Amino acid sequence: HQSVSRCDGLTAEAHSLSAVQHEVDNELVEIHKHLDQTINELRSCGERSKAAMAHAATLFEQIRHEQESAMQGDHMRKSLEARVKEMQARLDEVEAAALKGDNKLIDAFESRIHEMENELGSEQRRYDDANKKLSEHDRRIRELRCQIDEDKKDAKRAHDLIDKLQKKLKLQEKQIEEAVSYSYFMTF
Repeated sequence: HQSVSRCDGLTAEAHSLSAVQHEVDNELVEIHKHLDQTINELRSCGERSKAAMAHAATLFEQIRHEQESAMQGDHMRKSLEARVKEMQARLDEVEAAALKGDNKLIDAFESRIHEMENELGSEQRRYDDANKKLSEHDRRIRELRCQIDEDKKDAKRAHDLIDKLQKKLKLQEKQIEEAVSYSYFMTF
């Protein structure tokens, strides 16, 4: 009678441990799903980060090109300003000649001065446009840097979560092994 009672007790305990093991197995499946999702998110963050870095490199190259264009424009502007000064000196000569009655020379110089002023205005607009593009690229680079920093933070959080879940998984596997060992020990 005592053996039957002990056998019934062990059977009940085995059923209880089996239920606990089933519950832990279900929880392990959920942890594996969550771990897979986190790993996929981490990969996605890495891919977005790589794409953002590639885009930033392209923008850096565009900015370098715009800076070169701006420097060329600045050089041309300075050259045109020097020519305008030269023309102003000639204009002064023309005005002196005008006092002597040389109107043809005056007209030619005034026409040339007008052309040079137009060239200078056009070059100034190109220079302003290049500076505007440079400012836009600088702003976009700042945005990309912020996005890259955010992606790095997301990746670190995902990595930390993976570590936490792996530790929890190992702990639960150890608890299952201990429960099975205990159950086996109790049957003898």
